[in-house]
Amino acid sequence: MRNYPVGKSFEGNSAYPPIFLMKCLLLQQWFKIDSDLELETQINDRNSFKKFLGLSFDDVSPDHSTFSRFRGRFSKDTMRSIFSTHSLFLFLDI
Repeated sequence: MRNYPVGKSFEGNSAYPPIFLMKCLLLQQWFKIDSDLELETQINDRNSFKKFLGLSFDDVSPDHSTFSRFRGRFSKDTMRSIFSTHSLFLFLDI
């Protein structure tokens, strides 16, 4: 994630941290959530998801299009590598 550029614009909403978005995609993978829209709904619906992501009860999930744009910035090989068990532990510093 060190090489992932985060927007620095002073207009609009602040960019979500890449580690936060990756955790969202991990939830999607682990719980076999079929769509980004469903992921958004599940994050808004489940306190356990919000706790894992560090969101307060009142915070809302990023829009579903945020997940697809984030995923689109990585190649398929990179995403496979991130979701592999070995890389997952390295990625999360466990």
